[in-house]
Amino acid sequence: MPPKVYDLPSISFIFFSDPNLLDMVIVTGGCFYIRSVASRFCALNDAYRRLPLGLVEIPGEWTQSQITMSLECLRLLHADLCEIIKVFSLGYGMIMLGYFTFSFVGLLMFTYMYFAVGYKDIPDMSFASVTLWCLPLIVRYCQYCIFHISIVVNASYANEKVRNYHIPITYSIIILNYEYYENQI
Repeated sequence: MPPKVYDLPSISFIFFSDPNLLDMVIVTGGCFYIRSVASRFCALNDAYRRLPLGLVEIPGEWTQSQITMSLECLRLLHADLCEIIKVFSLGYGMIMLGYFTFSFVGLLMFTYMYFAVGYKDIPDMSFASVTLWCLPLIVRYCQYCIFHISIVVNASYANEKVRNYHIPITYSIIILNYEYYENQI
């Protein structure tokens, strides 16, 4: 049975306190989705590599119609994947932009408040006490660095897989069209 009254301070504490549950959900979901699209492009690229070299028919294995139909299926799958990336960019891209912006602003505010308000709380200025005093700040910086780097690495990986696939498909369609029109003459 759902509660009759929601305790908003408790809910906001769960989502926005350390460890930042909301940040972990955004980063994990984004990285999973980006990696999934990249692996699909990788599978598409592997399927393209299985086509015969030069897209010429091989007697007993590949006919020209089989090559053309396979290439058309690969083209349609590529178009669907590009549409998925477009939908992801429109929907989740704004969330990622907001995440990057607000995490940077939040980190700046947290750093300012940490040094402006809490600097007087250090009992002595020894290296050990300053390090222990700065430990939460260092942990927060490391957390944001890991989150941001994981998103950038996964996005770069996906971008590499998309670029590796785009050129062969375009080249193959041009070759097939040229061969088709050449045979018609």
